Amino acid sequence: MLLLNTLGILTISAWQMFWPLVLILAGGWLLLSPTFFKRSNLESQNLALPLGQASALNVKINHGAGRLHISSGAPGSQDAVSGSFVGGVEYDSRQDGSALNVKLNAATEQFWSAIPFGGFQGLTWDVLLNRNIPLKLKIDSGANEANLDLTDLKITDLSIDTGASSTNIIMPAAAGLTQVKIHSGASSVKIKVPEGVAGRFAIKQGMAGIHVDTSRFLINGGVYETYGYESAPNRIEAVIETGVGSVEIH
Repeated sequence: MLLLNTLGILTISAWQMFWPLVLILAGGWLLLSPTFFKRSNLESQNLALPLGQASALNVKINHGAGRLHISSGAPGSQDAVSGSFVGGVEYDSRQDGSALNVKLNAATEQFWSAIPFGGFQGLTWDVLLNRNIPLKLKIDSGANEANLDLTDLKITDLSIDTGASSTNIIMPAAAGLTQVKIHSGASSVKIKVPEGVAGRFAIKQGMAGIHVDTSRFLINGGVYETYGYESAPNRIEAVIETGVGSVEIH
């Protein structure tokens, strides 16, 4: 097409036709590839990483598209991280002083098969974290559905960076002070603060809808705070930055 443009045979600009054609072909691939190209089902991988002598735990989770569920392991469990990982997982576990650093990444060979279109559900991870020691948790995710039941975890720091996703979080019930940072794009974020836990949420929004339980949280500018926050033994201090979507706190 570029050659025909150069020779003057094709009068329409090739570049004006190129990008629309790319979009049409990409859309056709997404719609038709599940029918004409058979892909194997994603395999499930079980994982159990021992805590060892560590007295603190730092966990970073890089999850792409699919479903992510995080909760606490069984009482008395000696595993730092365990669970089942449909689609596979690549991991690294290293001791650094008294802390154990764990990284969980989506398996690189499953990248394309993990994209949830055409009936494929993407990566499905069910992650269990040790409930007995202080924990720092960082989550980077893409177009996923995340359900985080952190009720029984002793999380001191929680960081979430997510794109076009749906994220439901139950905050820790007895972790002392939990500092939270959430950055989301076109997503829905729902946060439940357990009874007896105080909360302070600073929200920086673009075009997001904000829904906060005003019977529990006092509003001061862009900050939502429960009564008696400063003296509460268990507190959530959060900063939320969101673009297009919604944030719900109750």
